[in-house]
Amino acid sequence: MKVCKIEDLIGKKALIKGDVGAGKTQYTEGLLLQAVKMGLIDDTTVIDMAPEMTFFGGRQIGGKMKIKSVFPSLRYLTDNEIAPPRIHGRTKKEVLEIANSNAIKIGTLIKCFLERKTPILVINDLTIFLHAGDLRLIMNAMNEAETCILNAYSGKVLLNDKGSGISEREAALLKKIEEEMDLVIIL
Repeated sequence: MKVCKIEDLIGKKALIKGDVGAGKTQYTEGLLLQAVKMGLIDDTTVIDMAPEMTFFGGRQIGGKMKIKSVFPSLRYLTDNEIAPPRIHGRTKKEVLEIANSNAIKIGTLIKCFLERKTPILVINDLTIFLHAGDLRLIMNAMNEAETCILNAYSGKVLLNDKGSGISEREAALLKKIEEEMDLVIIL
């Protein structure tokens, strides 16, 4: 796997994708750390869409970025009530309720970014929003940023969505987003 330098991504849109436990969040934090060291902290907004870390099938799932604790002045938008729908939902109805609740919470974070845009936008765990969120809203945010670094789940571990259709929607919308990227990094 080739490790990118933040300098190579300035002015571009990049997607980091992979299965559960592939290191997407860690890779993204590495790029973010490089941006901060370059003095770009005031030019950067992080939208952390990830739920709190949990375990599923013996694997760690989700988890928020840790960089905010290191750089408290970083503009870091998140909601601690975001939940993993495929893991917490026991039925199709519950999965959809959780996905819709997440979409509302994350939509508020995206609108917050759009009200006070920064040149660099970093998104952790985009796929949580893709379960039920408005693709136009996220595309608008991505297009408003000069540099956009996203990470997203793409794999086989979390396919059982209890018949809700969120896994299929997630994959279809992620494909549309990939088409807009200058670079896709597969972990």
